[in-house]
Amino acid sequence: MVSIANLGRDRRPGIAPGPGMVLGTGLLLGVLSAVLVLAGTSAIDRNAFASMRQRGIVLARILAIASSGESQERAGAERLKYLLDQVMGDGEMVHAEIVDREGVLVAEAGVAGIRPVYATRGLPLAPSDRADRIAGLGGEPLYLFTFPIDGPGLRQAPPVKTAADSAPGPERLPRPTSGMIGDSVLGPRPAGAAPRGRPAMGWESGPHAAPATGSLGDVRIAFAAAPVDEARRAFASQGALLGVLVVLSGMILAHALARRLVLRSDLGLAAIAAGPAAGHAGRPTVAPGGAGEISSIGHSIEALGERIEAAVLRARDESRQMGDVMRGIEASTIAVLSGSASQEGSVQRAVASAESVTRSLRNIVGSVSGLSASSEETTSSILAMVATIEEVDGHADGLSMSVEDTAATTEELVVSIKEIDRNVEMLNRFVAETSEAMARMEQVIEQVERNAGDSKAITELVAENAEKGMRAVLLTIEGMDGIYGSVAQARQVIESVGRKGQEIGLILNVIQEVTEQTNLLALNAAIIAAQAGEHGRGFAVVAEEIRQLAERTASSAKEIENLIGSFQSETGRAVDAMHEGTRRVEGGSERSREAGRALKEILESARRSSVRVGEIVAATREQARGSQAVGLAVEKVRELAGQIKKATTEQTLGSEQIMSAVENMREMSGHVKRATAEQTRGSRSMTHAIGNVSGMIATIQRSVSEQAEASEQVLKGLAGIATSLAANLAAAQRLKESLEALRSRD
Repeated sequence: MVSIANLGRDRRPGIAPGPGMVLGTGLLLGVLSAVLVLAGTSAIDRNAFASMRQRGIVLARILAIASSGESQERAGAERLKYLLDQVMGDGEMVHAEIVDREGVLVAEAGVAGIRPVYATRGLPLAPSDRADRIAGLGGEPLYLFTFPIDGPGLRQAPPVKTAADSAPGPERLPRPTSGMIGDSVLGPRPAGAAPRGRPAMGWESGPHAAPATGSLGDVRIAFAAAPVDEARRAFASQGALLGVLVVLSGMILAHALARRLVLRSDLGLAAIAAGPAAGHAGRPTVAPGGAGEISSIGHSIEALGERIEAAVLRARDESRQMGDVMRGIEASTIAVLSGSASQEGSVQRAVASAESVTRSLRNIVGSVSGLSASSEETTSSILAMVATIEEVDGHADGLSMSVEDTAATTEELVVSIKEIDRNVEMLNRFVAETSEAMARMEQVIEQVERNAGDSKAITELVAENAEKGMRAVLLTIEGMDGIYGSVAQARQVIESVGRKGQEIGLILNVIQEVTEQTNLLALNAAIIAAQAGEHGRGFAVVAEEIRQLAERTASSAKEIENLIGSFQSETGRAVDAMHEGTRRVEGGSERSREAGRALKEILESARRSSVRVGEIVAATREQARGSQAVGLAVEKVRELAGQIKKATTEQTLGSEQIMSAVENMREMSGHVKRATAEQTRGSRSMTHAIGNVSGMIATIQRSVSEQAEASEQVLKGLAGIATSLAANLAAAQRLKESLEALRSRD
């Protein structure tokens, strides 16, 4: 048996359990809602970054395929620019640039007016210490990614684990482990973060080093951050709204439970208070289990208990105090009814919102399921397309071989036709030259015919002149013989004169000797006269005269000697000249005899030439007739050669057109072969990418299914809260009716 006084001693000091329960429940639900919102926004970021990264990987692979076997410089900037223009503006991709191994910008493309700020500063590369999230020209936020363009055969590398992967939190989407391009450049970083490292490019060392492959350059892609931010804000706002609804629902539920406990305690106290008024002298008994319920009453209930205890002790004031208590209980009941009604409306709205969220999640689950089915169908279609492309690739190889064979045959045909054309051209030139030669030959034949006639006349004239010359030569020979005799006589006379001159020279030698002796005698006489003095003066004069005479004689002898020398010299030359003249006369006579013989031969030759010239004239006339026939034949050959030339020209044009068509076929077959090869590689990459997308879709489907189940549980909880509120409302209504009945009894 527990009295009302003992109830006060059983109550615990502190805050009443009702408000504490409500606040604790609201705080717990708010924390859980915040955690769920943060996890959802993180999942949105990861999914968005994974999508951006996957698109960058596909673009890098396409560029690697497009540049297979050649450098970016050789691949051509226009071709890369066209490729970038095809992918620009697709979704959130707003800017892309390709740089070669040396960091030089090769190609750039982007949406007009949306470029990263660094791209307007003339920098060929994004700064290595940049933040992945920067502003565009208009201030719009952008996410930057860098993907190396590896050479043929993308190598497998171990995944790079970032700090975001090891951070605590809800279950994250699995990252691809295929070693694709861009593993180390996922997601934004703070501005002060360390520069991101590039993926393994073949120069790493250690047991995990990837095989070395050549890098063709980098592709740097900018994605618009606005869609991701908008999705994050939308999810955060919806999550916050849902969290508020959950917190409100929890608080309403906790408040309703607390109010229910208060109402039960109030009913128990009302029964205790009604006992003395009915004449019961004993104390009411309270079950030991009621202490837990009464302990949930606050200080207001303690005060009410004290007043009820005082009313029991003071019977006089009991009726008045009970009336006050009943009025207070009635007011509290009305407030409970009003609060329960408003709480019921809030709970109904929360239930409606939860049902809407659940329906949305169910729709999302259905859409994701459809997307998964579509992904599987797409994968099947792509696999079929890959098989078809490989078959087309095989046919393209056969077509390429056939085109090559056709091209070789056509080239040989073209060479043959061109050779024929050259031969026909040479034939035309030869025919033209032959025709001209025949025309000239006709002219020459005519000229020869005329000249032959003239030659015949000249030959006859030569024969006559030869006869005349023969007679003149005979006379010349006779004259030359006479000249030879005269010259021989003159030579003898001159030789005789020469001998006489030599004899005169001997006489002059005697005279010179006498002159010299006379000079000696005159000198001796002069010496003797000088010795005789006066007696020898006369003798000295005679001696002087003798000396002078001797000198004059010597001088005259000298002059005669000179004249004789000149005469002898001239006589010698005359003799020589006569000898030469004799030889010449003898030679002239011989030449005259030879001339006679030659003239005789000329006469005979002239006679024979006259006969031959007659024959030449006849042959020339016959040759003229033959040359006319040859000219007609050459003209016919010229016409035939012209027709052949025209035909070969047309064949050459046709063969060139055929060769051009074959070259186009060869080029097209090469394009088809390269395109099918690129399509094969790209389709395989797409198959791998679709597989990753299918895995992501499955993960999203599981996450959405879990969220749908959680929403179902929240909906069930809200339904339970609504049921409890309805029960509380009914209990409060019954309490109000009981109080009204109690008042009516009073």
